[in-house]
Amino acid sequence: MIWKRYIVTKLFIATGFLSLFATPQIPDKLIYKGDTLSVYHLYLPDELYIADTEHLFGDKQPYWITSCWRGYQATWEVIEDQLYVTDIYSCSYYKDSIKADLVLLFNKKVVDGKVKATWVTGNFISPQGEKFIDNPKYEK
Repeated sequence: MIWKRYIVTKLFIATGFLSLFATPQIPDKLIYKGDTLSVYHLYLPDELYIADTEHLFGDKQPYWITSCWRGYQATWEVIEDQLYVTDIYSCSYYKDSIKADLVLLFNKKVVDGKVKATWVTGNFISPQGEKFIDNPKYEK
């Protein structure tokens, strides 16, 4: 009986791993000195971060994709050594064109269409150099 369980478990694991793959995550965009960079680990403030993106985009239902576990893609900009959020889109905005209303989310903190990101206190990652892809399925 134990050997049957062992064989079934091995088969289950073997067939399950054949279909697993990692989904590259969609980075945010950072505009810095005229360049647009991909950045990771910049987040909205805790009081706004909600896994259910319905709250970020009002009554519009964004298209959900596995490469965007946060449910949004933000555009950030460094202006005079200060970091600002300038836009928040649903991850697949090229398909559904859903843009968050910064005024509804941040109220009076919005000045000239942007919000100073005072909650960001740490470092973030911006990969540079040649793109390395080991799966041609994701090449564009």
